[in-house]
Amino acid sequence: MTIIEKLNALRTLMKERNLDVYMIPGEHFKARAYMSGFTGSQGTLIVTLDDAALWTDGRYFIQAADQLKDTTITLMKQGEEGVPTIAQYIYDHVTM
Repeated sequence: MTIIEKLNALRTLMKERNLDVYMIPGEHFKARAYMSGFTGSQGTLIVTLDDAALWTDGRYFIQAADQLKDTTITLMKQGEEGVPTIAQYIYDHVTM
């Protein structure tokens, strides 16, 4: 199963359970790696019904960019100018 297929399956479950956002924090890196392909030890994956993004720090920018390629997941480079916080991202993508 590809990352895109896994995200679509998760979104189907989210709709069934009336969830707008699903977070896989760094402590659950095996689940995060399964859902995103990113195997670094630090990062948080946020999946909404229409989008997905992964936050990680500078130690993993190159690795994450490579592992997220062709997954539809946006890399959010923590600490870089213009990168929203996780809370802001959720607010922007969930509130209508």
